[in-house]
Amino acid sequence: MHNKVIATDCYVGWSIATVLQDQHLILKAGEAVGVFGEIKSLDYVLQQDDRLEIYAPLIQDPKHKRMAKVAHSTLPRRCR
Repeated sequence: MHNKVIATDCYVGWSIATVLQDQHLILKAGEAVGVFGEIKSLDYVLQQDDRLEIYAPLIQDPKHKRMAKVAHSTLPRRCR
């Protein structure tokens, strides 16, 4: 999963749903929210030093993406 991080210093005591609304963010299908890698519900109240993350599914496997990029490279083989 790919994630986006939101700084939460000014959101201590707010629920995740309220923060998302304040930031004008809408969760899309397949996305989840969490704090420090742990998925949380939208009614979770943020604590001091929490890092709010929005998890989105990967569009393409990074390994396959790199392999495809190298396969289509115009550099000589020894330079890859």
